[in-house]
Amino acid sequence: MSLTKVYLDILTEINNNPISINILVEKYKITTRAVRYYIDNINYYLKKYSMPEIYIKNGKLYFDIDDNALISFIDKIPIREYLLSQEERKQYILFNFLFKNNVTISRLERFLNVSRTTIKNDINDLKKYLNNFDLYFYLDINKIILGGNEKKLRHLKFLNMLQYVSIESNEVNYIKAVYPNEKMELSILKEYISKIDINVINDIIVEVEKKFKSAFSNKFKNIMSIYLIATLERIKTNHIINKKNNADFLIKLPEYKKIQYIFNHFLLTRDNNKNYKYEILHLTEYFISEYYNEHFYENKIISEKFILKILECMNIPIEEELVNELIRYLLPAIYRIKNNFCIDDKLDFYNLDISIFNKVKLCVNDNMSYLQEPLREEEIYYISKIIEKYIYPYDKISLKELIKIIDKNYNSKEILIEKIKKKFSKFIYNDIKDVYDISKILKRKNIHILKNNINIQNILNNFLADKYINNKDIDLFANILNKFGQYFFIKEKVFLISNMYTNINSCENTSSVHLIVCDKPIIINDKEANILFFIIANNKTEHLQMVSQIMKIAEDDILINDIINQKSSENIILVIEKYYSK
Repeated sequence: MSLTKVYLDILTEINNNPISINILVEKYKITTRAVRYYIDNINYYLKKYSMPEIYIKNGKLYFDIDDNALISFIDKIPIREYLLSQEERKQYILFNFLFKNNVTISRLERFLNVSRTTIKNDINDLKKYLNNFDLYFYLDINKIILGGNEKKLRHLKFLNMLQYVSIESNEVNYIKAVYPNEKMELSILKEYISKIDINVINDIIVEVEKKFKSAFSNKFKNIMSIYLIATLERIKTNHIINKKNNADFLIKLPEYKKIQYIFNHFLLTRDNNKNYKYEILHLTEYFISEYYNEHFYENKIISEKFILKILECMNIPIEEELVNELIRYLLPAIYRIKNNFCIDDKLDFYNLDISIFNKVKLCVNDNMSYLQEPLREEEIYYISKIIEKYIYPYDKISLKELIKIIDKNYNSKEILIEKIKKKFSKFIYNDIKDVYDISKILKRKNIHILKNNINIQNILNNFLADKYINNKDIDLFANILNKFGQYFFIKEKVFLISNMYTNINSCENTSSVHLIVCDKPIIINDKEANILFFIIANNKTEHLQMVSQIMKIAEDDILINDIINQKSSENIILVIEKYYSK
């Protein structure tokens, strides 16, 4: 006779809370007779340890002791008196393969006191679970080893550590294990973590914060510390990651050089023959998942396009401050999603208007195709929180500020409107017809139909220099396109770039859109572009409005083909005007 998790769960459930036998029958899918048998077994151990026993009265189970006394009772149960369920046994076996070396069936058989056949059956069941992580068991000199996708193996270690461990600065805190199976798993974990220098991990994170000139949240530092435990252990045992799908982008970031310097300093100088390039690239991506940089071009267009679609779906006006806040959240979040990092596992829905959350969730699901990674509930929750701030009433605006803006800009209606919208965007419902109608901004002189081969540098020199961008900024613009040009495609063969992506100011106070249509595609970072839009905007609001309009044009395949097939700039304007007149 042994105690089981079900016995202890029942004991915890009925303590100071009388429960009908029929409820337990329904909950645990057992018979009334089985419940009574369970109670007899539980009472045997309660009596053995001089504890009050469970009694039955009018079909209900009664057990009344102090909660701390119950925890103390469970805590003192010897492992030899506890029978693991199949799921608990499989979890223990998995912990062995994740966190111990030289695991053998014989050792598991002796420790768990079950047959060799039972262990083999459990391992076969685990294989199905591990397939979800692209992991598998293999035999190496009579030892069974867990292998497969290196990144996913580390992530599985991370997920299992996260259940038991939290790290603050250089201090490891373990949960208080009460159930015997938890103690067994925790014992393995403590031995595993003891081999890693936590001080080094803390020093790494502190140095990254310094280099990034940023302060990471405590939640992020905790999950990053735990992930670094798995990473450093695998590097130490010569399991090195040797590929990264977006390496071309990450390696161009200044953040990569900073991470490279830190890891060379702390860890990697011990073996200069090893190639740690991809390890550092992975860690760069993990760290930028908590850090916003406006030059993260890889997902900038994707994020902007997605956010504009969400606002359109919810009928919310495009406001610079709102879009900027959403982008500052979403850009790093995309890297967290990609690497299965959750900052918050408990979301406080009591402090959120659930109707807003449901609307956002509906719009997100309708526009998920615009993202490379599907949003999780965590991201939808935080996007909803940001949007909620912008659609609820606000305090009164300053009359003095309003009069000052009017006095300074009364000669120009357009400038006055933009100044008021920019300053008081949260308070204004914009019911003026869209002033960013591309057919009205796009001038004949700014449309160029190219028949011959031409490169992006020629376009910058011929169409943008002097008139719209200062000559000194051309090299900066060209450098960004040479490095990151492939990320500015809003659709296949449709390219869009704005001076707002590069923090380059326009020469004049006049916004403009340049459209280049090419018979022969222009090659930008090995990608072909037949249509190129260049936006010159005076501020982010103008930029966002024009991007929104151009993205709508790009989504209309018939319109895009019509534009490509036109022989003159006049005809292109007519085609676009026809589109807007629908």
